[in-house]
Amino acid sequence: EGATVSVGEPPAPPESASTGTEALDPEYEADADDETSEEEEDAERVVTSPVDLFGLDRERFVAEQKRTPWIQAVIAFVEHGALALNAQLRVKVLQMAHNYVVRDGMLLRKVHLKARAGPARSITVPVIPLPFVESVLHYCHSDVFAAHVGQTKTLDKVRKHAYWHGWQKDVIERYRTSGHYSKG
Repeated sequence: EGATVSVGEPPAPPESASTGTEALDPEYEADADDETSEEEEDAERVVTSPVDLFGLDRERFVAEQKRTPWIQAVIAFVEHGALALNAQLRVKVLQMAHNYVVRDGMLLRKVHLKARAGPARSITVPVIPLPFVESVLHYCHSDVFAAHVGQTKTLDKVRKHAYWHGWQKDVIERYRTSGHYSKG
């Protein structure tokens, strides 16, 4: 009797979870049948290997995702329809699961990009576990954005490459404490 976040039932057909997340199930089925969906093609056009982009070890990254309780709960629900034992976590997973997909064992978040320089589109970006947030922030602020663009552009760039809870607050704080401001 291990302390896992999933219920002891085997994966049930998606119809058993009538919680308003039915849109997840046809999409999951479509991904299983069709190797290259539109969403995957969009993700590949924007970032071919998001974890490698940040210089992170993919295996360590996926292992860390699986050690993070809320990420583990979302993966279990998206892949198998399994719900968390913790009531609060179960409610949160049901509310947010439609925003996530799992590919090659990695949890990705769907991100909707507004039409600015191009058409509006949806992409998927990796969900960053807490131990990797600092590496991603460093990469995004120092390496890729060496021109030190403004805060809005920095937020837009991060939005296209990564997701974690509180990412906007973290990016804004990193931007403010760096002393690099766009001055007109």
